[in-house]
Amino acid sequence: MARHNYVSVLALVRKEPKFKDTVDGRAGIVGLTTIMSGREYDKATSGYQLNSVSFCARTQEKEILDVMDTLQLWDVVKMTGFLATREKDKKAECPFCNAVNRRVDACVRNGKPKSGGNEIFVYPITLRIEERFETEQAAYEYLHANEEDANRVFVLGNLTNSPIHGELQGGRKPYTRFQLAINRKYCPKGGNEMYERTDYPWVYSYGDKSIEDYQNLEKGALVFVDGALQARKFKEQYTCGVCGEEYDVRGRTLEVLSYDTEYLRLPNLASDDEEDEDEDGNEDSEG
Repeated sequence: MARHNYVSVLALVRKEPKFKDTVDGRAGIVGLTTIMSGREYDKATSGYQLNSVSFCARTQEKEILDVMDTLQLWDVVKMTGFLATREKDKKAECPFCNAVNRRVDACVRNGKPKSGGNEIFVYPITLRIEERFETEQAAYEYLHANEEDANRVFVLGNLTNSPIHGELQGGRKPYTRFQLAINRKYCPKGGNEMYERTDYPWVYSYGDKSIEDYQNLEKGALVFVDGALQARKFKEQYTCGVCGEEYDVRGRTLEVLSYDTEYLRLPNLASDDEEDEDEDGNEDSEG
């Protein structure tokens, strides 16, 4: 399985770090926001937050924890790391009877129950304070001035299933999404959850490229994605197991926006190549 998973971001501190002691040692989490490049924003209408991407960074590494301990609101940090995923038993309270329902029991899609859910975050390998600012807007201005280096992701992995195609904006914006399985290139020390060997981020492509991805990719394909972090809000419908009422649960997830997807190995093409090799070999032996 592929082994490349690299994130490099310039981000502002949107929530002060939190720490807790676990059975595996001290753990820290901090809320960060970066931006996606290539779009204009209007300072006059407070549009400096346009195209922002909020996410969390988690660590149990002492050197990273020491830096995290010094962070303040609106600091801009430079961080490299990797996308990490872990299974999570998501739950949501019913607004009608206050019963707590597990996602795996209450949420169904296309006739099939959904999994308990996954949590995705960035696990830092390096972290340093780039600049300190007094206001949120000043920090955003710095990000926009350095937007080309603010948000880069490179992942190499195998598709876990066939890609899914859809349309946004009334059919004017096609998209394709697929999930990758990526073996960790960097194995941090720390809590038990960090010993998982494979991460499963979702990748989205849009426009003409998405159509090409949908037509060519399938389960098992090996791809290299050059992209950026993107955050997406979503809504799911739960059915309460106690009162039977349906209710909406809103959430937020972190994904990879593909700027370019390189097809390194496609199962169909690999099969064709093997057949060609057999035919060539037979011809050689006959000659």
